[in-house]
Amino acid sequence: MALRVTLIAHRVMSGDTWGRDLLQSLTQIGGIVTSFLLELLIYPVIFEIWRSWQHRKRFTAIA
Repeated sequence: MALRVTLIAHRVMSGDTWGRDLLQSLTQIGGIVTSFLLELLIYPVIFEIWRSWQHRKRFTAIA
């Protein structure tokens, strides 16, 4: 098992066509996962923090 992983890692890092294609696929999958996590988990939290800050700022200006 360890030998197989070592050989695969060597082929990926050597820059041949197979390794380049695999690395490109992994990069695309990583980008999709990162975009998914940002849009569904991080951006809504940032928006709610910003909105509550704006709401609090508006009511302190009135009072």
